[in-house]
Order: sequence, then C-alpha cells, then structure tokens
Amino acid sequence: MSTKLEFFKYIEFEKKQKQVFIFSIKSLYERAIGYYPFDVEIWDSYIAFLVTFLRVESVVMGVVKRASRHCYWEPKVWIHYLVILVLFYQLIQ
Repeated sequence: MSTKLEFFKYIEFEKKQKQVFIFSIKSLYERAIGYYPFDVEIWDSYIAFLVTFLRVESVVMGVVKRASRHCYWEPKVWIHYLVILVLFYQLIQ
C-alpha cells in the first residue's frame, strides 16, 4: 500500500514532465482517493488539478460531488463546489 506522500510525489513528478498526460494523473488521484477517501488534502488537490487542466463540467462536478459526500464536514470542499458552479455557469453564458 502506498502512502499519501508517495502519491503526492508521483503526481508532482508527472505534472513536471514535458508532456503532461492528464488522464494518467487523473488515474493517480483516483487511486489515492481509493486508499484515502476521507483525506481533504487529496480531494482539494484533485479538484484544483481538474479545474486547471481538464475543465470538463461533467467530470469536475462528478468529482466535487463525490468529495462533498466523503468530506461533508470540510468547508474547503463546499467552497470548491460553489466556485465551480459559478465557473461553469459563467462559461455557459
């Protein structure tokens, strides 16, 4: 089993490559969440990554909704949720 720090090191390593494979990094985040589903730091980093690199509404909203179910006590998750709702609402108009 990998530790949270190892996941973050690997993800950061992948982000620094000349050619960033978004779906490989997304898979790494999904794997980290599989091991640590209640870790707010992982969810926060994952959501920030998706908003920065992917920006596909259905994917980002799906992850944010999952984060809000797993870490419902954490204000950061709800702030992400509201900011993303506003972001995608503005992109539509």
